[in-house]
Amino acid sequence: MNTLGYLAHRLVWFWHHNEWPRVIDHIDMNRSNNRIENLRACEKVQNLWNVGPNRDNSSGYKGVSFHKDTGRWQARIHCRGVSHHLGLFDTTEEAHKAYVASSIKLHGEFSRFSPAGTSGARGQRQK
Repeated sequence: MNTLGYLAHRLVWFWHHNEWPRVIDHIDMNRSNNRIENLRACEKVQNLWNVGPNRDNSSGYKGVSFHKDTGRWQARIHCRGVSHHLGLFDTTEEAHKAYVASSIKLHGEFSRFSPAGTSGARGQRQK
């Protein structure tokens, strides 16, 4: 090896697969968990899907925000540069259900739909 610095997860991947993928995703979102079982090669956009709710999230659910004009909860999801409006709902839970269904359909194994503050749990996809 040369004197360049390498990130631990990239070295683990190389040792197991003998290749350098452009992007490696930590399945459980824990950047310190570099076990090979927790790593997967992916596209950059897929890696971005596997993130939790924004820090400033007020609803407690990823993809759910308050729609001031209607006083209802709005669910939205983004996939490959397209924003999908999933509807307006009376409760955050209803909006979250719409987001979960759409996330599984659009993001597949990279879907992340946990409520804020739940350590990155993946709902029924958690192992």
